[in-house]
Amino acid sequence: MAAMSIKKLGGICLVVGAIAGAVPVILSVFLGATPTEGVNIFKFFADEAVKNGIITNAYALISIIGVALVTFGIFTLRDILQNDETDNALMRFGTYLFFLGSVGAIIGWSLDNAIVWGEADFAKHFMTIEMAFYLPSGILYWAGAGLVALTLAGNSYVNSVFARFVCLFALIACALHIYTILSIDPNSVTTIMPLFVLTGIGNLIGPAFFISIGIKMMK
Repeated sequence: MAAMSIKKLGGICLVVGAIAGAVPVILSVFLGATPTEGVNIFKFFADEAVKNGIITNAYALISIIGVALVTFGIFTLRDILQNDETDNALMRFGTYLFFLGSVGAIIGWSLDNAIVWGEADFAKHFMTIEMAFYLPSGILYWAGAGLVALTLAGNSYVNSVFARFVCLFALIACALHIYTILSIDPNSVTTIMPLFVLTGIGNLIGPAFFISIGIKMMK
């Protein structure tokens, strides 16, 4: 009974966490303002965060809780696979990378609070630091998710075709994060727009993947 309870709890965390983590990002990407070419993107997003005030704080809090719940769900899944003797090195490595990426994302979201609460003169600098966490963490996050998907492609926790699709998307996401880190120009929105679009798509695909796993674990 104890093992089943842990399995169900992990599934609930994946479902709830995926929804909680996705909603703020989707709303920000699809409903938020977009900087025009020539405007410093870090200053623009910092000003938007300050302008939205309590909404920014709420988005950060919900996202942090969501990331934490999903991470627990992934750790629980790894433990279950280990007990079933279907665990492997890729799953362990993927879980580790996913954890590191999640920690970076939590730190990044937390900096939104600092932007809202701090002096306006420092908002741009906080946003720069936030992006410096987000971009490398995104590589680790998607690399971990991709390895988890690759591991699950061979079992009954998720549709194998969907798992392989998530793995391919994760590979593209990692490549685009790396490209953006190496080519970003703070005064050119076109250098970050591809990643901006991918983030919106990723926050539809990722949660769908985690929810599908979570529902299976809850049964």
